[in-house]
Amino acid sequence: MTRRLWSRLPATLAAAVVTVALAVAGVGEGRAQQIIAIVNDDVVTDRDVRQRVRLALLATGQQPGEEAAARLRPQVLRSLVDERLQLQEAERLNVTVAEADIDRALERIAANNDAAVEQLTASLGRAGVDSATLRRQLRGQLAWRQVVQRQLMPRVVVSDVQIAQRLQEINAGRPELRLAEIFLPVYDPAEERRVLQDALRLREAITGGADFAALARQFSAAPSAQRGGDLGWIPATSVPEELRQLIRGLSDGAVSRPVRTQDGFYLFRRLGVREESDSRLAISLMRLDIADARVGGDSVVGFAGEARARSASCDQLGEVAGGVDGVTVERLDGVDPDRLEGQVATVALTQPVGVLSEPLRTADGTTALVMVCGREGGAGPEQRAQVEERLRGEALERLATRYLRNLRRDAFIEFRLEQG
Repeated sequence: MTRRLWSRLPATLAAAVVTVALAVAGVGEGRAQQIIAIVNDDVVTDRDVRQRVRLALLATGQQPGEEAAARLRPQVLRSLVDERLQLQEAERLNVTVAEADIDRALERIAANNDAAVEQLTASLGRAGVDSATLRRQLRGQLAWRQVVQRQLMPRVVVSDVQIAQRLQEINAGRPELRLAEIFLPVYDPAEERRVLQDALRLREAITGGADFAALARQFSAAPSAQRGGDLGWIPATSVPEELRQLIRGLSDGAVSRPVRTQDGFYLFRRLGVREESDSRLAISLMRLDIADARVGGDSVVGFAGEARARSASCDQLGEVAGGVDGVTVERLDGVDPDRLEGQVATVALTQPVGVLSEPLRTADGTTALVMVCGREGGAGPEQRAQVEERLRGEALERLATRYLRNLRRDAFIEFRLEQG
């Protein structure tokens, strides 16, 4: 039965169809198969929730018990509903997950716990968790990752200006924070109170001894979930002032109260603060300022192309441009990027060493060409790649949150019991 057909059925009729289908299949009886939620033409049963709660308790290092289970149950139910929607969307797009991919994911989990897959399976069994429960969770994660990569990644654009702004914050040697996060999205304003309660319960679980990183891997909707929520070191100036003060008020290892943003609630764990980073950057560059539209009878673009072809270093550029009418050559060494304006700063932070820039318009209306001669300190190529990856991840997270919000909006979802 397709989602389009579901959208035309009255809610009571749709629920009845699913209930009858379960009964015909012989699984509609008993508490284990009690329907907790209907998601289009699929259901979440009491057994699904209990199995996933047990898995979450085991993964996060919590002692099983009614109180601990009750704290996780609402978020587990929300996660299962989202998982159903994600799998349905994957099916619609003909996205499949091979059993071999799930096997490899299980092997990685076992290896991270210094165990073999057989030992991991035995540990699940002792906790009352069917190994199929973990396989279903992995299938959902892998399928959704494929959907997001296929549908959304082509729409992610990270500009040189964005990279330069983030690098400038890193390279200025300013205070840095190391944070981990758990992100719980709010897809509908009517859900805000419920999601806040979920966040408070997770915080309570963490203060009670639950592993923050494991909870992030289980429940966070942010790309950092794969790293246990770890964001690494980030410039304090890139964090909103209110949040910065909140984080500074925490001790290392402490977890913040839920923080509301446009898209949902965050829990942040402070992992460290350093008042001055060791990444202050000094840039050496050569700058050509051109006052007129033509240089030696050629256009500025033509002159730039010729100079670029003949210059692989600042010394060569100086020989090419020196003495050319209308071109002022200036060498700057050990410059703080904060002293450079606009486009020149962007080029200084992002352009490869020894490559002449395209013509840049300056604030005074002239044209500049810039070549980076070298960089000392600051972010190296690896950190630059990490900055770009993080920016892409942030953009992808926003798109994925909206994607799932739209799936929820268009779906038929009915909860049979209170979500908490």
